[in-house]
Amino acid sequence: MAERAAQSFGMVLIENRTSASKEYARVFHGDKTTRATLRAEVGTAGAEGSLYLSSAGKLYVKAAAAGADTDWEKVTQTAAD
Repeated sequence: MAERAAQSFGMVLIENRTSASKEYARVFHGDKTTRATLRAEVGTAGAEGSLYLSSAGKLYVKAAAAGADTDWEKVTQTAAD
């Protein structure tokens, strides 16, 4: 697995009760300030429910796993991406 610039400093086990699989939501931090640059940095790492804390004061939550920029939703009230 390639090393990423985003730092993961926490994991929370999220159990999918409809199957035997388990996924881990992660907490990432870095300097990305748009969903596009965030997804480019983090890739597909982390399950839905993962968080990204930007050094610019933005907070994002992973709400889907479609491999699109819109997988990440901004939670904080800052200027539009």
